[in-house]
Amino acid sequence: LLVVFGVYGKAIYFYASRVMAGHSLQFFEVLSDFSRLERFEPFATQAIFNKILHSGFTIDSSYLLSLPVILLPSSRVFGVSSAHFNTEFQSALFHANTPGSMAYNFWAEGYANFQESGVLLFIIIYVSVLFAFQVGLSKSRSIWIHFSILIMSPYWAFYIHRNSLFSILSYEKQFFYLIFLFYLLYRFRNYLDSR
Repeated sequence: LLVVFGVYGKAIYFYASRVMAGHSLQFFEVLSDFSRLERFEPFATQAIFNKILHSGFTIDSSYLLSLPVILLPSSRVFGVSSAHFNTEFQSALFHANTPGSMAYNFWAEGYANFQESGVLLFIIIYVSVLFAFQVGLSKSRSIWIHFSILIMSPYWAFYIHRNSLFSILSYEKQFFYLIFLFYLLYRFRNYLDSR
């Protein structure tokens, strides 16, 4: 049932975006044309993993050493891009078939780095972060930590499957720094009120 709603929901999104772009499409034509289904994001992300798995595609894992830099407010200043994995696999495996950028695949990135052990490593990273969120929610009394986790954890849990490690961390750091800025403003306001 979830798949049916997901596919038809994506079809409605596709239809609405095409109409807003000025294209005329019959709604039920979109829903019944299964050739369009393969362009929906869940199929694209699965295609990434399948292509990497079947082709034996690997990437140089040294880019993972710049992981601490990706956590800085502006990692591009240091020449670190969150799109590294996308650039590597898309140009090698999907060159002419995809205009623009594609979704990523977190599990495929693990496999492209270290094969089966890479998938296991990325599973450990994924579960460890979810566990850290759970511990933070259960142990902390801070409303700010609860708020941060409640904003960031669903994003990590559900959106990671169409992202790379660096891209999801880039999104998460934006949430973190924004919440941190609000926290500093809140503390500053309390400071001014106490004077």
